[in-house]
Amino acid sequence: MYTDIDEGFIRTRILVKEACLSEEPVARSQAQRICNRLDEFKEVILDFNRVEVMGQGFVDEIFRVFTREHPEIIVRPINMIPEVERMIRHVSRGHIPENVCLSGNILYKA
Repeated sequence: MYTDIDEGFIRTRILVKEACLSEEPVARSQAQRICNRLDEFKEVILDFNRVEVMGQGFVDEIFRVFTREHPEIIVRPINMIPEVERMIRHVSRGHIPENVCLSGNILYKA
């Protein structure tokens, strides 16, 4: 599921709540820690399970800065509550980057 026969590990899944050390993801610095070394993958699955609040700086760093710097990497947020998806859309000002796959509240089982 996370590998390709020819290319090795091409996909990763980040549990956002756990990656933010039991805090809500609000700060740009939290997003920068999450983005560290993501450029080694072709697809990044961000699992927002149990995330109820996100800060604008956090969202901007991942969904604008990182995606613009790495247009070849697909960012796929999953398990979002409506408030989380609204924040992503708000910060993106209606211009979701092409490499972000926002497909609603997808429940993903690994």
